[in-house]
Amino acid sequence: MKHLKILTLVLIAAIVTNCKKDDTKDQTKPVIDMSFAGASPMNCDTVRYGNDLILKVKFSDNAELGSFSVSIHDNFDGHSHSTEALECNNHAHEEDEHHMAEDHEQEEGHEHDESGFRFVHDYVIPTGLTEYETTVVIPIPAANEHNEMFEEGSYHFFISLTDKQGWSTEKGLSLTFVY
Repeated sequence: MKHLKILTLVLIAAIVTNCKKDDTKDQTKPVIDMSFAGASPMNCDTVRYGNDLILKVKFSDNAELGSFSVSIHDNFDGHSHSTEALECNNHAHEEDEHHMAEDHEQEEGHEHDESGFRFVHDYVIPTGLTEYETTVVIPIPAANEHNEMFEEGSYHFFISLTDKQGWSTEKGLSLTFVY
């Protein structure tokens, strides 16, 4: 009987010990920092077709960084993302207002104009890092594969950062593309 009581106490202790919450799991999203001198692009920057766009950003995470992706797409339908900064107030944006009026039917479907420039690319961050400063050269062609010029105007530049645990954060910018 004495052995049964000891065995019961050992089993209860084992159950309680194994049911404790694991506080060592990563519960923190990574950080995209564009607040330092030299960060680029910045919200409302103008990008010229036929030139390179430099992505210079600092990433950090409390445990370990994983990967990031960049997406550039037109904003001819006037859509927005919850992560983007305020809209830019410039001449090219006024031209976009004209496109929005012409293409009002596209707004509901959030479709992108085929004459607009598009870029999507995934990047791997070296293993084991909690901080990483990237300098990525993104070529912005002067024309598409059919040698047709891209539409000038308002574009969204979207960065998504994911850590090794799968937590992610996003940053959106409004850019103007011109020739």
